[in-house]
Amino acid sequence: MLSYHDMAYLVIETALSLGLLLIGEKEKVITFESFEANQNLSKNIHLFIENLLKKNQIDIRKIEFIGCGIGPGCSYTGTRIALVTAKSFAFGLQIPAIGFLSPFAFLPDLEGNFTYILDAKMGEYYLIKGKCTHDQIDHIDRFLIDRKKLEEVIRKEDQIITDIPSIKEKFPSCIEPRPNPHFLAKLVYKKFLNRSFSEIEPVYFR
Repeated sequence: MLSYHDMAYLVIETALSLGLLLIGEKEKVITFESFEANQNLSKNIHLFIENLLKKNQIDIRKIEFIGCGIGPGCSYTGTRIALVTAKSFAFGLQIPAIGFLSPFAFLPDLEGNFTYILDAKMGEYYLIKGKCTHDQIDHIDRFLIDRKKLEEVIRKEDQIITDIPSIKEKFPSCIEPRPNPHFLAKLVYKKFLNRSFSEIEPVYFR
């Protein structure tokens, strides 16, 4: 059944512990679902997508592009599953695939400088530093850092985003990452308008 929507797109994010699927139209969210990104993801991801499309009466032929979280995240397998699935849909439908850093799917609504901190294990953190202005992310810097040196790179004006208990205890003003479908829809749609169609490749901690 053909959808009544003029144009739609699908977004897949499975690099972190919580998986996300989003169908959008321009900068608006048509529907959004989250799920535990467990070990059965490789078997279930296509079923999740099929059910989401069917439930919202979105014909797969109406999907104009695919957005995909490219990492980094807590799961190498999850990152690869999202990329393989996105590339498969893009090839089959002959549509572009657009990549975005996975943590940006969980970025709170904020203005100004931020530092997103992920646990990279092996005594290190992975930091994503940037600036949010009017739903746009600028000045992105990404790097690994020894856990003992974290305070050396945190600026007073930084808004810290993390779910790591030890950091939340040290910086009580930390913001807990949560799925942000509206920001994600705006992010990928702007990339689509800017024709950011380069080959999507995974980003890992190391």
